[in-house]
Amino acid sequence: MPAIAGDGWVNCAQGHAHWGRFGAAGLLPVHRSVDGEAYVLMHHRGTHTDQGGTWALLGGARDSHESAVEAALREAAEESDLVAASARFELVVRDDHGGWSYDTVIVSFDQRAAVRPVEDESVAVDWVPLSEVQDLRLHPGFAASWPKIQSALDDMWGTESFRAAATPATVQAVTAPSLPAHPATDAQVVARTALDHGDGIAHRALVTFSDDTLAVLDQYVQVQDAHLKVLDAYVGRAVGARVPLTYPLGSRDVYTDYMPGEPASAHYLSLRKLADDGVPATRDGVCLGLYFALTATHGVDVDQVLLGAQQSLITVTDSVSSHGALPDAANPFVQTFYRQVEPHVFAWVDNPISAVDVEIVRRQLDGLRPVFEQFGRSDLHDTVMERFGQVAAHAVGTVPLLPLLPGDRIALPASVPRRHAALAPPPGSPERTDQQQISEALLTDDGRITETGQAKTIAIEAIAERMRSSTPELVLAAFGLAVGTDMAHRLGDGRYVLAPHNEQYPSMGADVLHVDELDEANPRHAPDRVVRMDDPHAEILVRWIGVSELMSSWSYGSNNNVRVLALQEAAKEEFGLTEVLEWRMDSKTRNAVALELDYNRDALRDFLRTQYEMTQETLASRNITEVLVYRALTWQEGAARPSWSGLSVGDTFEARQRPLASWAADRQIVADWLEKRGGHAVILVDRKPARDVLSIPATGMGYFAQKELVTLPGDGLVTLDGVITGKAPAVEAEQTAASSISLGAPSLEDAAPATTNGTDERQVPAKRWDPLPITARLDPADPVDSRIIRVLDGEDEAPDWWPRDDSGYAITKRDLDFLGINPVQVKWMLTGEAPMGMTPDLYRRFGAEMLEALRNDGIDPAQVDIRIKGTGAGFFSGQHKTMLREEDLPAEPTTRQRLRDWFGAGQDRPLRRPYDAMWRLGIEREPSDIDLDINSTAMVRAARTFWRSHHSDRYLGDFMNGHGYLDKQTAMGALPALAEWSRKWEETLGRPLSLGIFESSGPFDATVLGRSLSSHFRDTDWVIHSPDAPMAWRNPRPRSTELAGSRGEPIPSTTPAEPQIAISQPSGTSSAAAAAAKAFPRSTRRSLPTQPSTRQSDQSGPARPRSREDGKSEETTR
Repeated sequence: MPAIAGDGWVNCAQGHAHWGRFGAAGLLPVHRSVDGEAYVLMHHRGTHTDQGGTWALLGGARDSHESAVEAALREAAEESDLVAASARFELVVRDDHGGWSYDTVIVSFDQRAAVRPVEDESVAVDWVPLSEVQDLRLHPGFAASWPKIQSALDDMWGTESFRAAATPATVQAVTAPSLPAHPATDAQVVARTALDHGDGIAHRALVTFSDDTLAVLDQYVQVQDAHLKVLDAYVGRAVGARVPLTYPLGSRDVYTDYMPGEPASAHYLSLRKLADDGVPATRDGVCLGLYFALTATHGVDVDQVLLGAQQSLITVTDSVSSHGALPDAANPFVQTFYRQVEPHVFAWVDNPISAVDVEIVRRQLDGLRPVFEQFGRSDLHDTVMERFGQVAAHAVGTVPLLPLLPGDRIALPASVPRRHAALAPPPGSPERTDQQQISEALLTDDGRITETGQAKTIAIEAIAERMRSSTPELVLAAFGLAVGTDMAHRLGDGRYVLAPHNEQYPSMGADVLHVDELDEANPRHAPDRVVRMDDPHAEILVRWIGVSELMSSWSYGSNNNVRVLALQEAAKEEFGLTEVLEWRMDSKTRNAVALELDYNRDALRDFLRTQYEMTQETLASRNITEVLVYRALTWQEGAARPSWSGLSVGDTFEARQRPLASWAADRQIVADWLEKRGGHAVILVDRKPARDVLSIPATGMGYFAQKELVTLPGDGLVTLDGVITGKAPAVEAEQTAASSISLGAPSLEDAAPATTNGTDERQVPAKRWDPLPITARLDPADPVDSRIIRVLDGEDEAPDWWPRDDSGYAITKRDLDFLGINPVQVKWMLTGEAPMGMTPDLYRRFGAEMLEALRNDGIDPAQVDIRIKGTGAGFFSGQHKTMLREEDLPAEPTTRQRLRDWFGAGQDRPLRRPYDAMWRLGIEREPSDIDLDINSTAMVRAARTFWRSHHSDRYLGDFMNGHGYLDKQTAMGALPALAEWSRKWEETLGRPLSLGIFESSGPFDATVLGRSLSSHFRDTDWVIHSPDAPMAWRNPRPRSTELAGSRGEPIPSTTPAEPQIAISQPSGTSSAAAAAAKAFPRSTRRSLPTQPSTRQSDQSGPARPRSREDGKSEETTR
């Protein structure tokens, strides 16, 4: 099973709450001296811990994937310095409470070595004579199990016979075939009794293990039913219900912990009778209702509820559970959370769960995702999390429920009729006809707008003019295939021009060209078709292009690219949205979205707010207070059915929506698309108040040809307007603005792979890095080397040129020793002879071979600027990476110990992360990289050509990442020689290379936006090569004049290891270019033409209908 932390409380059949969601285990080391005296190693618990001051075992919660032995050894290693390598495993003694157990793992030692605690939870760890254990103040749980443990020890040492408990007379001895051992304890099955069972189960038996514990063996007919049994049990544990844990044995067989209890049917005729007695309003009743609501278990009857000790409730089943699309509103336990609130209206209702409970349960449910993924049911986990989101949104309790006793009564919130907007009118009613006419007039501006390009022209020009964001800020937010750093940095520079890709629709993008590049034979370069960058119209055109690029992220899909996911998050912030459908992202995508927001949050919010204000003005001018809108929702064959799939036409239900959602104003558009697409689907209708409409095609995002409106969530109630059941989806079915697929975080089944594909990065094996060993040494006879030695030895103060972070912390010998850094590397970095991780000779080869690789890729080195950034050039990271401290790592005892080994108890520590620090601490899997900024418009242009021929199905914004560097996959494909050079040097240096490729103007200068963190060109940059300083490694630049004389022999212009590279100089202005520049007017003396909404290639024609690649889907990820 996947690794899931066991920390958390769980409830047993005896009515107790225990620590350890999957049970717990403790290590009992024992030693018998030559004189026969027996000793056991005991743990004296700290007074601030649970049951503080008592004596117990080294141990704790068992993680989901661990055996009892593995858990006990891990816990002992975390809590003490016990060396378990010399231990001999003896046996496991289980204390089974029914649904929860504590396993005592007994190991023997030949010596009683001193053992010390390493955590502050312990007062001491001591060897205690066996005869004195009972006299200690024992932990109550350990005290209860001690007689059984002592008996096992007596048997182990042969001092007293150990008698196993007699098995019931009804139990028969196990016959072939033998059954698997218990997955947690390896205890063998010694007996089993056949049990009756219901539909879907081929065989059922109660099995007895060699440690006297019991479990139920179920052999299911269908594999998926066995999987659901396991997953349901994990959900039950996570929400605090008394649901026995289930262990998979194979594809169809499972063991389920035996939780004894009296059938509720012995006292009650039905669940309704239980409800009449107030049972659903107890602590256990509420938790059981939450379990049934999240799993949408249907058909539960009174026979499936057991009455345990202390009024506890246990749920069991003897057949395959029936799972619905929605919770079972007829189940009185479920009605605490979900019920029919009025005829044909089903909704989640206020419940007694507290904020504390919500936080705990959400964390535990979220941690179950690896288990669901193992069984191929991540879709089901998304559905469970969506349902819990509804529970959390309606949680109004103030008293934490999880710690209460099973039978404690809970005050359920009063049922208050929900206020909601008027529901949609029935099909065929006159009101629907009227609403259709109102929407038609709105979208077409009373017939004045007739096609998509016209609508987008109006929207783009208006948004670009009204947005408050500065032009550099807008460009930064729009980086992609058509927008790079040159468009921002060259603005106002008369040596450059904008050459639009499309004369009719200039907002589709433009090339930024130096006037020397103008070709009189190219019609696009004609003087009347280009715009000088110092012309006021250039800024207007740049803003149009920026807005068009932001719109294209929505045109591509409402949830399937990083930028649109950032827009969704920005909408939550801008409009204060809380009760929305969250989107599950893998860690790579989540980090990319966070980076996008870090850079562009203000611009994205401005982009949305501007559309909203324009839309509200338009609606108000027409006295429109509401619109009737439609959408299609579909799901894949075999996927978890969305909550709306099992309702009847005309039923209204509550379904969370994304912050921004796509709807169509014409039902026929939705129906036509579904007929073409096929498969399972429903049509929804909603009466949207005007205040919830963010944009229409003429005011922002929205596809005119599909009569699309983009809306905010509103009250979340929608009405089922049609059910479609047909053949599997057609491969070539065109997406529409009103289309979507299953709730949660699904994938568009016919879309190309993308960054949001949910790949589990942990499945990719980590590369083993072996950094280059540096064998050279400082020379005490060299003045600079001698100075460095004295500084490191503490004999001299650190000079001004010494490496420091921005807090003033200077590196010490202690730092270099821990990090494994040879001091000569610091010397080479300071003198400019080599960056960290290289020798001077390797550095020269590194640079020369890189230029040769670029030339082999068709890139003239005269068009390239290369710089080293990061810790390789300055030893410390920038201000965006703070050095971690022990308090930042509460769950990482090994890392905390490494920090103590490095710094001791002292607080004199760096503020920023030193070179290789995160790797040496074991936090990151890679040593510090060689961080290169490669700045070349020629390289970016080559990559654009490669993209168009190889990645035409990808979102155009992915071409450049958050702050303007080229997509790695594209860079390596477009520049194969550079890719091969990178692979070779990663092997040579034993550390990763990070290649950030930008346009020639370099990384975006964020200081123009008032930000302190920026990677733009600086005079202090470590330059490897540039047009102004070719092959700069030949003339190293030291940090101080004191360091200038420290280098030995002069560096030759070439060495046997350094190939000679011919660097061409930029050519002068050709006669044709000179003529063009001379004839080029300062102003185009004409208004710029209009533009369409959909993005096309540089030479594309007018707008086209949106295809599969640029279609959008409301709940869709690629």
